[in-house]
Amino acid sequence: MSPEDKSKLDSITVTSGGTIEANNIVGSNGISVTLDKSTGIATVKHANSAITAGTASGTATGTLTNGGSFNIPTVTYDAYGHITTKGTTTLTLPNITSVTGNAGTATKFASNQSVTLTGDTTGSASS
Repeated sequence: MSPEDKSKLDSITVTSGGTIEANNIVGSNGISVTLDKSTGIATVKHANSAITAGTASGTATGTLTNGGSFNIPTVTYDAYGHITTKGTTTLTLPNITSVTGNAGTATKFASNQSVTLTGDTTGSASS
């Protein structure tokens, strides 16, 4: 054991009641610890990240059309699970400009079709 490690262990005592006493506590990775030796209270604080408090939001409302776009929120995490960045990813729908047959103007199927509804669904039909 190194002299430095021995010194760390020597600074820790455990009372008969199971209370751990220490001369110093050190935090890392954005965590700081202060020890008030007069009261025996340790205060643990977590540093703020570079992220401003709020909501990572995408496109709130809108109508999607051919070639239209919308934003989806994205977040990046570090190895400790802290959110380090937030942003958006834009998705763009294909711009379909032509269709074949009556698919672009049809208001009903060209021929009779059979449709099956399963699960917790409802439906209706008209001719």
